[in-house]
Amino acid sequence: MSNSAYSKWELQRNEVLRKRSQAENKKKKETLVKAESDLTKFYADRDSNRKVAAAAAQDEEKNKHDDHTNLIKNGTKWEKVGRLIDLKPSSEKMHRERMRKLLLLLKNSQAEK
Repeated sequence: MSNSAYSKWELQRNEVLRKRSQAENKKKKETLVKAESDLTKFYADRDSNRKVAAAAAQDEEKNKHDDHTNLIKNGTKWEKVGRLIDLKPSSEKMHRERMRKLLLLLKNSQAEK
């Protein structure tokens, strides 16, 4: 009797394990399909964003080039210097601050003339 009870339990256990394995395999396949789909979407979005960023950077570079060309043709010397050098206040050392103030003074005095 113990043999037949054990055999019955073993058959039931094997059936449970088989169903569990099938469910795990099904879930694994679904996860892989979803992952492939998500990856494809990610790369499509990334490519789209990269193209948009490249176009924006190219436009910005063209605008900077046009502004620079216009300044070179029409600007005064100190306007040119002011455009080419960062004249914004900074927390750098004092000698840089003095040079910045000097350049601003020269630029402004030239603009007044």
